Amino acid sequence: MVEHVRIFCDQLLKQSPVNHDGWTQATNVKDWCNYLAFDIASEFIFGQNFHLLTSPENRFIIDAVLELNKRSGAYAQSPTLARFHFDLLWPPTALRLLRKSLQWRGFVRERLQSQDENPKGLFYKLLGVKDPETGEPISYNELMAEAQLLQVAGT
Repeated sequence: MVEHVRIFCDQLLKQSPVNHDGWTQATNVKDWCNYLAFDIASEFIFGQNFHLLTSPENRFIIDAVLELNKRSGAYAQSPTLARFHFDLLWPPTALRLLRKSLQWRGFVRERLQSQDENPKGLFYKLLGVKDPETGEPISYNELMAEAQLLQVAGT
């Protein structure tokens, strides 16, 4: 975690060079704080760093998780919305959610297919979990939901 904070501070300094009076310009650090939180959480959850602090490549993950949470929150408040797929009434929103969902699922699927012999992270502990009633392993959809929940809870 200390290494992530060091990178965070380095990136902030790069974004706001010191002025002639020794101070930096005011900087909105909201996005950088999100990158820090996701990088720390991803190491804990998936045993792998998203590198959001140093590369824009995976920064879509923040929007993907937040968009999916909005949808999940609405459906949790009113399950009828889920049953009738009310999000399809607003095609641009539905399309954006679908794209974000596919990106997130792709990321998680990639982690599931990892050839790492000793995977690290809390998420991999779920792979051996069995339903206490049926004895069946946790389903793919449940793994996806747990990955999203863990990432959100971690940030």
